[in-house]
Amino acid sequence: MRAVNMKDYEVILNGEEWKSSSPPCSRDAIQELENNESVVTWLKPKNKPNLYTQHIPAILYNGKYWTISLRCV
Repeated sequence: MRAVNMKDYEVILNGEEWKSSSPPCSRDAIQELENNESVVTWLKPKNKPNLYTQHIPAILYNGKYWTISLRCV
């Protein structure tokens, strides 16, 4: 996971904040993340056409958006 610079992105679909006791990048969180679309936020680059191929999944954790693997979505 890496933090997303939100100056470069805008939210197009807002997910719920991750509130589990385990960080989303931990092994313990895998089962909670699998097929749990409610925590996924979709972002698109600002000032670019709304091409779905440029959208990225992210998760809101500790007040920041973090990239997540598409395997978890």
